[in-house]
Amino acid sequence: MDEFEIDGVKFRQKPLKLKQALKAEAILIQAGLPAIVAGATMQTGVSIEAISLVVQGLERTGELVDIFAAQCEHDRTGGGTWVALPPFLDSVFERKNALLLAWLIECIAWQFADFFGGNGLALVAAQASLLGSRLNSTGESGA
Repeated sequence: MDEFEIDGVKFRQKPLKLKQALKAEAILIQAGLPAIVAGATMQTGVSIEAISLVVQGLERTGELVDIFAAQCEHDRTGGGTWVALPPFLDSVFERKNALLLAWLIECIAWQFADFFGGNGLALVAAQASLLGSRLNSTGESGA
């Protein structure tokens, strides 16, 4: 189990079941990583190609959110009261898109650390670091 905190919100992630992990892995390779890479490059300059990759990955990224949320809990009150994330998904991440992406990246990085080895995991970690610094420096997780 992985326990982590992002922007003051605490999460506990359990490993995915085998079939869910395989499904998440396929989605990640097909749509998730291209969208994350495109999103990172958009910060240095927007291109039509980058926007297209991000849009193509959004629907599949939503599937990843559902898969990982099913195995995640969050500390609802901040006092150690752990509850399943799915019923509170909207309230936890509403208008907090950077928080959502940072959470998803943390889940992916932890679940697939052995699969990524060095290169892919470094990409995911770099994007998580970028989002983390943005969250910590502004106190906001974006609208």
